[in-house]
Amino acid sequence: MDGSLLALLSEGLLRATVNGAPVTAREVDGGKIGATEFRSETVIFTRLQLIKVRKLFSDAGMQVRSGDELQAALAFLDATIRQAEAAGDDAPLPAPPDTGHLREMKALSGNEILLTLHDNADRLRGEMAAWREAEAEIRARVPRWRRLLRLLDHARPLPESVSLQEQAEAIGRDRTLLEDPDPAQPLLRRCADLLRAAIKDAHLQYASTFEAGSRELEDSETWRALPAGEAASILAANGLAGRPEPRLGTDEAVLDSLDGTSLSEWDNLTVALPERFARAAEGAAKKLEPQAFRLRRPGATLKTAGDVDAYLDGLRAEIMAHVEKGRPVIL
Repeated sequence: MDGSLLALLSEGLLRATVNGAPVTAREVDGGKIGATEFRSETVIFTRLQLIKVRKLFSDAGMQVRSGDELQAALAFLDATIRQAEAAGDDAPLPAPPDTGHLREMKALSGNEILLTLHDNADRLRGEMAAWREAEAEIRARVPRWRRLLRLLDHARPLPESVSLQEQAEAIGRDRTLLEDPDPAQPLLRRCADLLRAAIKDAHLQYASTFEAGSRELEDSETWRALPAGEAASILAANGLAGRPEPRLGTDEAVLDSLDGTSLSEWDNLTVALPERFARAAEGAAKKLEPQAFRLRRPGATLKTAGDVDAYLDGLRAEIMAHVEKGRPVIL
């Protein structure tokens, strides 16, 4: 009797489950047959139909042994649902494809699942190919999209970036990142070029200010009188040992450069240079004259000749107070 049941199960004339889960004839051994529920199949599946289903499994990368088709069908549907879910996501990507028909197939039992796979094999192949392509595009495009968003964030201070920001927002709102051609690619290129030019301008201003400060420092008698090696030490102490040079060769390099020094930070560095060079000059003077005093000129608004005279008289008095005490004054 047991042998007859297993033979009918192997031929697809019966279906078997253990605790509601389908099992194959190979899995129903002598110890399990008593716990196995057998039901007659209402759908008879031919060997030619089975060959077509096995080909569908093979196209999906599954190696299925004869007799294991039913369990393979469930595994195939689970994998296909996961593949569909990976073909979309949150904005700016399209929503994942509808998998209702796959879940309906999975809810069937026995040969009904295999017959449904047989009847929908061509549709499923087309869907799997489209979903594989979408998943591959997602892997390629999402990193570029994230890079674009980071560049746009750096570009916010630039008026020219407004149009790029609006176009990126439209891609996100309409979920069109997977459209052909890639809508983010030209935005990425234009944003990188815009920032590259802005960094060059900011660095040019920085370099010009740096060179002017260096020339003024090197032309001073105090600086030239420093002992060997002291100049380098003073420059290093004031952040003037070298001039930073941004790397701008690729879009990634532009982003790395901005992550290290933003456009606003370039402006801050430029503004800070005169004070740094002044501290270096003060450091040089103190090396030569340890008692030297750095006098910071007070701010003032001068509107008349009398204002100018009063300001200069006050400044002279301050200077002379230190000089008379034998303390050199650094301005």
